[in-house]
This record gives sequence, C-alpha cells and structure tokens, in this order.
Amino acid sequence: MGKRCHATMGAVLLALAAGAAVRAQTWTEGFDDVTSLVDAGWVIVNNSNPNPENSTSVFQGNFPGNLPDSFTNDTFVFAAHEGGTDSYAAMNYNSTSSGGTISTWLISPVLTFGPGDTFSFFTRTVAQPQFPDRLEVRISYSGASADVGLDHESVGDFTTLLLTVNEDLTVTGYPSTWTEFGGELATVGGRSGRLAFRYWVPDGGQNGSNSDYIGLDSFQFTHSFANGGGELNAEVPEAGTWAAGAAVTVFAAAHLLRRRR
Repeated sequence: MGKRCHATMGAVLLALAAGAAVRAQTWTEGFDDVTSLVDAGWVIVNNSNPNPENSTSVFQGNFPGNLPDSFTNDTFVFAAHEGGTDSYAAMNYNSTSSGGTISTWLISPVLTFGPGDTFSFFTRTVAQPQFPDRLEVRISYSGASADVGLDHESVGDFTTLLLTVNEDLTVTGYPSTWTEFGGELATVGGRSGRLAFRYWVPDGGQNGSNSDYIGLDSFQFTHSFANGGGELNAEVPEAGTWAAGAAVTVFAAAHLLRRRR
C-alpha cells in the first residue's frame, strides 16, 4: 500500500508570480549528516507508544554506502532529492513496536517569524507503498521551547498545525516521488519559535496496519523583507546555509516497500 500526498494546512499555500520582486534571505538544511543536527540546534524526540529500547527516531537516509553489510541492493530504499545519495532525514515504522502509535518529532532551531515568511521542504515514501504514512508540520511561538509533551497524543507548545501530508492515512496519500510542500506564514512580526515535523501514525510498527518509511530533504525557511523584516533569530546555528534570494516561490506540488526496512 502506499503514499502519495494531499495537504491540509493552516498556512496559506501559494505560488507567487514569476519575477515578483520580493527580497528575502533563505536558510536551508539538506540533512547531509543527521548525527550533527542536535549540535546544530535541532531537537529530535520519539514520543511513540510503546517506545522500545531498540526503537528508531530520525536517522540518515538508507541508500547503498551507509547500510550494514547484511543489507543488499534489494533492501535499500531511495536516494536523496539532492546532494549525496543518502543526504536526507528518514523516519520509519521502527519508531514503535507492533501496533503502536508513532509520534516522532524533528524540530528546527529557533527562528524569528514574520508575515510573508515562507517554508518549504521535499518529502516522499517508498516507490511501491503498501502501508500508509502521515506527516504533520507544526509551529510553536514559544521561543526556544521544544516542548512537545510527554506522550504520543501530546503536541506541547506546537499547537498550531500548518500542513498535513496524507491526513486520511490512505495508501495512495503520500507521494512516492520527491514532492515539494510549503506555505506562507501569516503571523505578526518578531515572534520567535520553531517549526516541527511530526511523523504521526497510529497502528504502526513491524506488524501494524500503517507506517512504512519517509524521507525529508531540502528544508528551507525564507524570511521576507517585504514586511520590513530582519534576519533569522541569532540562536540559529550555522548548520543551515544563507542565500540571498530575489523572488520567493513556495508551493505544494501534489504528488506524485514496505518491505520492513
């Protein structure tokens, strides 16, 4: 079963006209080295239930070159959207044990938000999905807080849902090829907080009815100067890359193994 993608959001999805003169600065994360994310200000939390000792949370993308010797070409998953072949963040059914509820979080460094700011990222699941996956994008305006609560149902300070990929958990609801999603924030300026990716899937795990494997790549947060905004919060470390931009285009392009990986 599978994953394509449809999006539900509290952020406004848009495609700005080509050539629109919107000055911006963009901070990007390509997930070249997932093990360095925490030192760079990211937060990773696995609130899945059950959460066995050998559970996974967020890990480097699976592709030949970074897999154990016991893996064959048959068992690798897919290459990154861009960069090195394993240059993406991944989450999968091993976040919980069989029949459990997955709630695995990847939370950005602290950002300063303003109206007109945009975010975008690429995501996908396996080529021949058999088990539904779901991803939420949430936002917190509570400064440096990374509080997501203590259990699989809680969201802590991340009460605002911006976007959902495959809200209804259908087999064809999550994209099987790299697909871009994003939105524009309609907030007052000067509010600091974090964006969070939440891999949230009930009845997951090895023998559950849902959950397989998803990848995240090419995350961007673009601060618009159309509203007189400034820069990203000083607490954002240098793990991201700054780039001057002219026109900002953010869109949610619609879509388009579960062999247990």
